[in-house]
Formats: sequence, structure tokens, C-alpha cells
Amino acid sequence: MKRIIIIALFSVLTLSAFPQGSLVALQYSVGFGTADMHDYISSTSWRGFTFDYRGMVQSNIGVGFEMGWNVFYKEMPDDVYEYERVTYAGKQWRYSNHFPALLAADYYIRQGEMISAYAGLGLGVMYSLQNTDLGTYTFEKDAWHFALRPELGVLIEAAPGTSLTLATKYYYGFKAGDLPAQAYFTVNVGFVFTR
Repeated sequence: MKRIIIIALFSVLTLSAFPQGSLVALQYSVGFGTADMHDYISSTSWRGFTFDYRGMVQSNIGVGFEMGWNVFYKEMPDDVYEYERVTYAGKQWRYSNHFPALLAADYYIRQGEMISAYAGLGLGVMYSLQNTDLGTYTFEKDAWHFALRPELGVLIEAAPGTSLTLATKYYYGFKAGDLPAQAYFTVNVGFVFTR
């Protein structure tokens, strides 16, 4: 119950800070790794969230930003891990944290109706941190990626000024530093507050 009150209070305070003609979204995010990300951790991420803000520049176009966090985790019973030309074997715990910070724009179809769809695109950066724990050793890689994120979603009006949202997003962070390209898609559910 405490969490619900804190989230509601945070939402009201956040919404009051933004100008008229804006959308604020808080979403729970479930992630699925693809490509190299899936090779490192094939498990579904049940730990994630996003915060979105869009200012309406026209009645059906919103521009703003997105911030988020997704954590992927997998326990490997007995596996081999290579790090700096050395091969290690044993039980592993793998973690992959991703923090996108993007500028975003959305196009809304039938804005203002009870059910409306939208499509969006985000560009920016994504910080990725990979940890592999093996016995007493921790192997860590991190990088700042240039990131691209398309999105498709639907808004369902629940009450005046409040909508439920269901969206899917695909994050692609281009190869950077020691990490290959990091890619995953998410299914998001949450609330959108409009002013």
C-alpha cells in the first residue's frame, strides 16, 4: 500500500511540474534480449521501468524525452567465460543493466478518443553495464552506446486526464567500447497522465 501511495504522490508532483499540453508516462517494462545480448543472457528481464515526457507541439505530435532502466539476470550452473584472453569455468551469475536516455517524438492517431494508437522514435544514449560473477571474481564491462528506439503503443482512456498504456519498444545500442551492440525489446504497461 505504501508503494502505491508513493507512486501516486510522485505522479501528481511530477505532472504538476510540467506545462499544459503535455503527457507524462510511468511504465513497468518486461525485456527480451536479442542478438549478442540474448547470447549473453537468454532470460527474460522482469525488472524494468521507463519514465516518458512529451510536450504536444501539435494536436497529434508530442516531443520530449525518455529515461529507463532494464536489468537482465541469469544464473549459469557450469559454463565457460572468456575475459581478456583467459578462459574461466564454473558457476556464474550474469547481470546486464541498461539505462537509456533518449530524445523522443511520437505521432498519435485519433488523439483525444477513448482508444488511440501511436508510433514513436527515440534517439540518444544508452549506458550498459555487464557483470559476470564467478566464484570470488567479478568481470565487468561497460560502455556508452549511441541508441535508437522505435515504439508502437496504444492509449486507453481510464478517466479524464489519465490513460492506461500498452506499448512495445525496441532498443538498439550500437557497438561501443568492450561491448558489442546491445539490443532488446520490451513490452510496457503503465499510466499516462495528461495536462
